[in-house]
This record gives sequence, structure tokens and C-alpha cells, in this order.
Amino acid sequence: MNKIIGIGIVVIGLIVLLTTGTMQLGGVVQNTPTYSDIATSGIMSFTSSTQILATTSRRTYAVICNTTATNSAYLSFRADRVPASGLLDFELGTGECYEIDNDNLYVGAVRATSSTGTINLTVTEFKD
Repeated sequence: MNKIIGIGIVVIGLIVLLTTGTMQLGGVVQNTPTYSDIATSGIMSFTSSTQILATTSRRTYAVICNTTATNSAYLSFRADRVPASGLLDFELGTGECYEIDNDNLYVGAVRATSSTGTINLTVTEFKD
């Protein structure tokens, strides 16, 4: 019986969240962020340095995932520098994801290249 009541409360909470954009948990109202633009790249495949995110002051969140089976991706957060293994800002191993969020919000261009061969990345960006 308690499981059914708990599930009912969760369902009601989701309905309130979806219809009002706010959720009250334990007496605290939490606002759900709204985004005017969400872009997902699908799978980007490339072998040379490629810009994967353009500069935008509207970025609020982004996630970059390396879906390649064997190769690392090198990310650069400087538009004037081509990422490479000796000059990388961040190495993204196979199956790893990198998030840009409020804790490390970066609104500049992001470039990527592979360690060797073809790299496959999935990129999702949220803008306000």
C-alpha cells in the first residue's frame, strides 16, 4: 500500500512540474530551468581538428561524449589552439563525457581532435 501511495505522489509531482515549471519538495519550491534552444549533434565523426561548439554567451549547459571504441579525443577550450596530445586542455577517453555547467561554465568555442584515426563525439548544448 505504501509503494502505491509513494508512486502516486511522484506522479502528481511530475504533473505539477510539467504543468507549472516548479516543484515543491519538503516545503522548498525549486524552479525548473527553461531553455529556449537545445541542440544535439548526433554523432560527429572526424579525424582532424574540428570546432564542436561555437562561441555563445547563451550557453547554460553542454555535454560532450566520446562514443569511439578505442581512441581518445582531445578537447581545446581556446579557439586559437588546435588540440593535440602534448597541448591538450582535456583528454576525453573512450566512453567518457565532459560537462560544461554552472560550476565550470565556458561560453567560448570548443575544438576537438582524435588521438589517432577517427573519433566519434555526441554533443548536446542548452542555451537560454
